[in-house]
Amino acid sequence: MTIKLTDPYLKAQMKAGLYHLRRFKQCLPEGSQAFISGGFLRDLHHGFGCRDVDIFYWIPEDKITTYYDTPMKKNVMSHLASFRRIKCIAEGDGGYDYDEHQGIQDIYEYTVNKGVLKYREVQLIRLKCDPRYIIEDFPINMSRIYMGIDGVIHTTKEYDEGFKTKTIFECHGKQWNYLYLAKILGRYSDYAFVPYNWKRNKDMAMIEQLLNDLPDAKEKLFSDLANK
Repeated sequence: MTIKLTDPYLKAQMKAGLYHLRRFKQCLPEGSQAFISGGFLRDLHHGFGCRDVDIFYWIPEDKITTYYDTPMKKNVMSHLASFRRIKCIAEGDGGYDYDEHQGIQDIYEYTVNKGVLKYREVQLIRLKCDPRYIIEDFPINMSRIYMGIDGVIHTTKEYDEGFKTKTIFECHGKQWNYLYLAKILGRYSDYAFVPYNWKRNKDMAMIEQLLNDLPDAKEKLFSDLANK
């Protein structure tokens, strides 16, 4: 799917998000991967201003180093050294679980203090493997959108399907999704929600057929009304 923003404010937010991604990627050791994914891109694609920026990243195990931070009185991973006002997010906050399904190792966040993202949080979410494997297996279809440091936006077929049919659906039942869903369903009130146990493949095909038939149905209705 090709995504082009026309609103100047949204374009500025996209540029700012890419700046934070590139800045963070420079702090990571060679061989690491980092992508913006989820709500930041989804909200901009739908014409909303973003609420936060989620950066999902992976560092090879043999490249992870730490140092002792005297003011904090604890060991800190070296790639976080440039981010002084940073805090750790506990498991469960924001709908994230530190479990085998999402592969989350830890989450840190900092607050942007200037520009079009001022007062918004940037979350740094470390994963156990290449973020693309996790992102493309996210449990909610409308989160399967991501961008690398090249600025190219990628979407999966599940995201494209949801955007086309205005449907948010669970892609699998590996984890409890409703804390996360509670955050997004209100903003996407014009979307239908389809739980995982619904017969999605059969019914989505029916919905797609109805949408394809809609222009013909409208034309027939207007023709019938005109002939009355």
